[in-house]
Amino acid sequence: MKINSAQLDNHLRQNLASIYLISGDEPLLVDEAKKAVYQAAAKREFKHREVIYIETNATVWQEFAVLAYNLSLFATKQIIELRFNHAKPGNVGSKMLIEYAEKPIANNILLLVMPKIDAATQKSKWFKALEKTAVVVPIWPLDHKQLPSWIANKAQQLGLRLNYDCANIIAERAMGNLLAAQQELEKLFLLYGSATVTVEQLLLSLSDTARLNSFDLMDAIYAQKNHEKIINILEHLKAEDSEPTLILWAITREIRLLINCKNAINNGDTMLLNKHLDGGAYKLRIERKNQVKQLVNKLSMRHLEKMLCLAGDIDQMIKGVKSENVWLNVQRLMMLFW
Repeated sequence: MKINSAQLDNHLRQNLASIYLISGDEPLLVDEAKKAVYQAAAKREFKHREVIYIETNATVWQEFAVLAYNLSLFATKQIIELRFNHAKPGNVGSKMLIEYAEKPIANNILLLVMPKIDAATQKSKWFKALEKTAVVVPIWPLDHKQLPSWIANKAQQLGLRLNYDCANIIAERAMGNLLAAQQELEKLFLLYGSATVTVEQLLLSLSDTARLNSFDLMDAIYAQKNHEKIINILEHLKAEDSEPTLILWAITREIRLLINCKNAINNGDTMLLNKHLDGGAYKLRIERKNQVKQLVNKLSMRHLEKMLCLAGDIDQMIKGVKSENVWLNVQRLMMLFW
């Protein structure tokens, strides 16, 4: 069944499908649709989540098979999210998706997140098999007429009072960039809270837009509150032509800190742990120390090493050794902190 993004909320209030396929090239709208599925699933006790990044090799599909078909009498309800860099699962993946679509597992929700799926791919066997069982949600960019209404709605969700003139001004400034519009709304809410924002206040805010840097990015990652804010900051840095090498350096430094702290905890060495938190290359704020400890407890050593390997791959992309999208992979690396 195919529905548009505007119909998704109504669908989720009434039903919960076993498979969802969300596709599109507008990151914020895709993330909103994905978040809606997660929220609806959580209300139905689907609280365990596994995320698999689909690569060109077949080993990730083995990981999917283990997660999807690991059945037991005490199986917990789980969401398995497959994130694709491109809308082509490959031969092994195609066969597995066709097989799974024919017999979905009762305690699973399979969520596939892909870039825009072209007409030729929609004729493939795996897509047609999913289309029979899954809820397919293609995400289309908003046109200039839809953007002010979208901005007004997002402002209302934030608790921000915004008149139509303000929404139009933000839409014109964003020029179709939803992430930039979202970021401006968040800034306005921080400045004015739930008070009604006037055109004069908006123009003052727009003329005083502060430059963001890699340290703002790390603050957002450690806060562990909002995927959208992290994406917003990254898009802002990209729009300002920030050097990806510096951003990668900041992220990699934090990954190494987490690995060092993890080793200290695993070895029961509290003195070494405190040394990492209080000394070394920089001294952490008290709130950041607590955030580091939370992440160290949350992430496994294997997961952290995987992040470090991806950081190494991104370094190769920046140097031109690998021909992949640098910014897309930096975003992927940031999301691994969650």
